[in-house]
Amino acid sequence: MGLIAELTALTADGARPALAPIIATLRTPPRVALTGRPGAGRRTLAAALGGTGVRCADDTAGADAVLLVVTETVTPEDRPIYTDTTRPLRIVLNKADALDDPTARAAAITGRTGVPTVAVSALHGTGLAALSAEIDAATAPTRYRRLRAALTRLRALAATDTPLAELLAGDTAVWAAADAAADVLRAAGLDPVVGPPSRCARHWQRYGRGPVGRLHADCAADLVRGQLRLAGPPGPAP
Repeated sequence: MGLIAELTALTADGARPALAPIIATLRTPPRVALTGRPGAGRRTLAAALGGTGVRCADDTAGADAVLLVVTETVTPEDRPIYTDTTRPLRIVLNKADALDDPTARAAAITGRTGVPTVAVSALHGTGLAALSAEIDAATAPTRYRRLRAALTRLRALAATDTPLAELLAGDTAVWAAADAAADVLRAAGLDPVVGPPSRCARHWQRYGRGPVGRLHADCAADLVRGQLRLAGPPGPAP
């Protein structure tokens, strides 16, 4: 079972109501704001993404990422969106079915703006898998921070709850944090698996001690813990 399933199992007897909001937070899908010029197909895209579990909104307040929806290309009107936003951003080249070479057009937009661009046809449902992957990458830091915050709350509760403490000390919780950390690093263009577990743990330990930001330092620490679990206990000294 995964972390959410194991936490849910602990609530079966109704004795841990404090776990319910934490579980709900962990289950919350990413929320993306759709923006762009009228006629770009935002409503159709929102409906298509809703079928994949992504929550869509028109405003950026509280959004985990922003999708700038365009057709054919970006215009000067779009520039403030892709240059000024502080949230993770992706450009969606919608109505790709009307273009001769949507892949090349998306690459050109990426080159022009520096923002990853995905060609889709929301109406026909094409390109949604690639867009979902980009949304996952864009929201990886948010999901990781959400998980770490949840684990902090759970550890506080575990001070007086032995079964919960045992769950948090077990492999499931450690690997959940390591997997979320790996998603963040992978989204940043790094390969989280650089060899066997022991070697991988040493690599990320060095990385975390280097000149990196707090987010990547935390990710490195969680990856180290996960890889050490995979490596198992050290053998007897010679």
